[in-house]
Amino acid sequence: MKNRTRFLTFIITLFPLTVYGQSSDEKSISFSYEQLQPIFKILRTQSTTISPSCIETLKDIHELKKQKANDKFDNDRDVNSKILRSLYNNALEFCKVDARNICSHQVPISIRMECRKLSD
Repeated sequence: MKNRTRFLTFIITLFPLTVYGQSSDEKSISFSYEQLQPIFKILRTQSTTISPSCIETLKDIHELKKQKANDKFDNDRDVNSKILRSLYNNALEFCKVDARNICSHQVPISIRMECRKLSD
């Protein structure tokens, strides 16, 4: 318990340093992206079971990121950031359900840790 408290204190102290200077939307996007990583690892193990809503949201994220990369002036930066934040939140909602469904069955040892992260 004491080690966990120290670890959480360390993470909480470190987290603001990683997002310093970012807008609220950028911070939210960064945080959501990190939360999606274990979900992606789980979904890769059984990609045929991913729901259409999860797939569509991930496609939308990819398209918007590609559009932002191609728009040199990014005139709608704030709007695009809000849309991207919303898409990441949708991906968390939709894809987490799929990941939990995968985790509810027998999964390889390498994925069990990722499944435990979903339940924390």
